[in-house]
Amino acid sequence: MLRILLSLALLVPVAAADTDFIYRDGEPLAGSHIRPIRLRSPLPYDKRYDQLDARERERLRANYREMPVNCEPPFPEAGLKPLLRELVRLQDQKGLDGQGSLSLLAQVDAKGEVASVAALESPSPELGALGSVILFNTRFKPARCDGTPLAMDYLLEVELVDLLSQGVSGRALTRR
Repeated sequence: MLRILLSLALLVPVAAADTDFIYRDGEPLAGSHIRPIRLRSPLPYDKRYDQLDARERERLRANYREMPVNCEPPFPEAGLKPLLRELVRLQDQKGLDGQGSLSLLAQVDAKGEVASVAALESPSPELGALGSVILFNTRFKPARCDGTPLAMDYLLEVELVDLLSQGVSGRALTRR
């Protein structure tokens, strides 16, 4: 019964956090050593689940309505950074400009493999599809209840930042 309840758990959007984490990538802005902001996330991009502090874990758990205390949600095994880096890299490679919310819902099985991904919100169909492919190929730490792995949905929410407002176009961000 618990497995069914958690598999059908409703995901609720997280209210805007008082502190968002930013991901910078690309060539530094002209006359600066600071790379442009590419996206914002309510969770740090440079930590695995076991490295998240109590407040960060609570931010993640806030997406799961009525999740029992003895359970933990799935999370990308290597943290968010590899998938965000790949998203930015492919966005630049394909010349996809876009700003706004990207929300993807992945069904993660008890082995940490993604069974399916749905784009709930995206600045464009192309970015939604691109993000879905990247998330589909991401390995996860599976959800657990009382130490037992089980299937559960994972909600990825990031805010893509407008590069033009920073004085740079996405196509100008090339890798060395």
